[in-house]
Amino acid sequence: MPIAHEFSPDVVLVSAGFDAVEGHPPSLGGYMVEPLSQSLLDQKPCENAVRSLQRIVQIQGEFWQSVRESAATVDLSYLQAQRHRFRRDSDSEAVNAIASLSMRSLTSER
Repeated sequence: MPIAHEFSPDVVLVSAGFDAVEGHPPSLGGYMVEPLSQSLLDQKPCENAVRSLQRIVQIQGEFWQSVRESAATVDLSYLQAQRHRFRRDSDSEAVNAIASLSMRSLTSER
């Protein structure tokens, strides 16, 4: 999604099957997606996955700012990465708010 927001397309077409939705008739697949356990969400990726993600960030980071920003989280668990992203976004909002106030005071002084 971050790349999609960064690319900012005019139109997005989605073809999404719903065979994994709870209650889907068994004759059509009957899948039911289960929520992930806390222990799985706390699990860090294996070394091979981290190396692969680092290589992806190296290549795709040349083109996408959002990929470069995720480089620090490739070796974290899902929950750790979410906390890191939340802190980064909160810090960014604070900086933007302070910058906005600074710009207002500069323009009001004129």
